[in-house]
Amino acid sequence: MDSIKWCIILKNWYIVLLLVVLLISGCTQTAQVETGEEVTDTSLMDLKERGKIVIGTDVPYGVMEFFDENGEIIGLEVDIAKEIASQLGVEAEIIDYAWDDIFTDIKSGKLDIAVSSMTITPERSEEMLFSIPYFNAGQTLVIRGDDETIKMPTDLDGKKVAAQADTTSSEEALKYTDSELVTEYLALDIETETGETIWNQLKSGELDAVIIDYVAAVDYVKQNPSLKIAGEPFTQEFYGIPTKIGNDALMDEINRILRGMKTSGKLKEIEDKWLK
Repeated sequence: MDSIKWCIILKNWYIVLLLVVLLISGCTQTAQVETGEEVTDTSLMDLKERGKIVIGTDVPYGVMEFFDENGEIIGLEVDIAKEIASQLGVEAEIIDYAWDDIFTDIKSGKLDIAVSSMTITPERSEEMLFSIPYFNAGQTLVIRGDDETIKMPTDLDGKKVAAQADTTSSEEALKYTDSELVTEYLALDIETETGETIWNQLKSGELDAVIIDYVAAVDYVKQNPSLKIAGEPFTQEFYGIPTKIGNDALMDEINRILRGMKTSGKLKEIEDKWLK
């Protein structure tokens, strides 16, 4: 009987000792967090507690972001930014930024994110954390509205093409037609030696096509209804949303929202609103 009592007592002491060890372990882990020895990413939690996400964008850029008659910033990317804020459950504060300053303030954390037609590149990805792509703004063809001969880049063989000098547009033009048929321009609205703009030359038939990035193409075709875009972008230039490196929790949530917008059709709905 005495031996049974001793077994029970020893068993109870073992349980008490085990509980003490677990309690000490838990306190040690808590202390590590409080002293900063274990770093926890609070980017998403902090943003939600603040109730606001600060977003930088360089205005204007075609239909992506521009000022309306009341001075408000609107556009395709503005709608995307507001949808993200809404799903995060916070207010969107959208600020007009100089392009170079966006990079500086994203890296410093002054801006939470930027939604400003920023192409994802390996170089930028070393300095900022990027979302999954939300838009392809690759090179595209602008032609006359009644032209049925040009549907894709391979149709440019022997055609007279305009492209901006020292850009991807110019590189693409030289892949598909002879160099002597390529007109390089510095800016689309600057008059050429003949006193005409590139767009007037395209309308008159002096040019057969203009190669330009998709966003700018949409904007100029809206201004010139006699022109049209031939097909889809034929290069890939994906836009992403950057944030400060280390804001993984925030970026994970933004990526979840973007995937949901693609699946639900919300992203396509926003694109159609501004691009059609």
